[in-house]
Amino acid sequence: MKKSALLLALAGLTTAANAQLVVGVDDPTVDVFEVRVSDNSNVATSLFNGFEAWGMAADPVNEIIYFNDGSSLYSWDGVSAPLLLGTITIDGADTSVVSLAFDEGTLYATRNIGGDGSPSAEGLYTIDFNTLEATLVLDYDSASYDFGGLAVLDGVIYGTNDDATPFGAGLYRIELNGTITLVTPYPAGETDIDGLAAGDGFAYLVEDEAGETIHPWNFSEGTYEATITSPFTSSEIFSGAAWAPWLAGTAECPGDVADDFGFEGADGQVSFGDFLFALTILGPCPGGTPGCAFDIADDFGFEGADGQVSFGDFLFALTVLGPCP
Repeated sequence: MKKSALLLALAGLTTAANAQLVVGVDDPTVDVFEVRVSDNSNVATSLFNGFEAWGMAADPVNEIIYFNDGSSLYSWDGVSAPLLLGTITIDGADTSVVSLAFDEGTLYATRNIGGDGSPSAEGLYTIDFNTLEATLVLDYDSASYDFGGLAVLDGVIYGTNDDATPFGAGLYRIELNGTITLVTPYPAGETDIDGLAAGDGFAYLVEDEAGETIHPWNFSEGTYEATITSPFTSSEIFSGAAWAPWLAGTAECPGDVADDFGFEGADGQVSFGDFLFALTILGPCPGGTPGCAFDIADDFGFEGADGQVSFGDFLFALTVLGPCP
């Protein structure tokens, strides 16, 4: 089969979403968890503990999780212990925030105390990574909105609002020009949702209570999908959440040789990007030694390296599409 024909055939493949949900609460004895949504198992795995997480955000390019404990801002690279970046301030004064969100180099936050009309008002802020100075970018009406969760999806800012009046508690779209639009009310019976993450067409509304649930909102369908059991073991005041695309698979597996775009380097899943990279190395392995990148099967697609990257390897890879085990 020619490379062009094979590429066209592979372009129609679909795989599991390459992302995970990260959640935490404001209790250092409760772990920060990864919730595995990419394979619909929703299994919760501890990432670290010993830290409070009032708000959380993710930088998918540099693969960093940001979280805060009041005015203290931390980063976590997935390898080392969380790192204290410093103290968030406004005009030099230590300032707590209750939510975080990240978008293309900008870190957003909200405050739910401070009233209206002051530099430290209840509103939407940006935080300078160099100075950790917070700047008010939207001073919304504190009597109408209480945004405790924040996320950005496709350049759009969303927040969870706990104020029942006058507009109703729910998920809202927030624009920097001051336009705030209801996307959907909270699920029936819910009044307090402080964690929010968004990715792959979903918003995840995360409660801070033990035994409660995470509510996935499907933007395209305009409906809530089946709830996810929260991993929290105690009831707290704040919860944070972030969408971390790079956590979909933490272990390299056969066929995982590139990222989603075909650049060399395992990313924890077998996807279209691995096929793109494999097309560039078709032929014998260097020196004829079996086991080079993407040499995972024989000519007939049966598992086992045979010293070359060939059509059989593509056949076998088709059977293992998705996150690594």
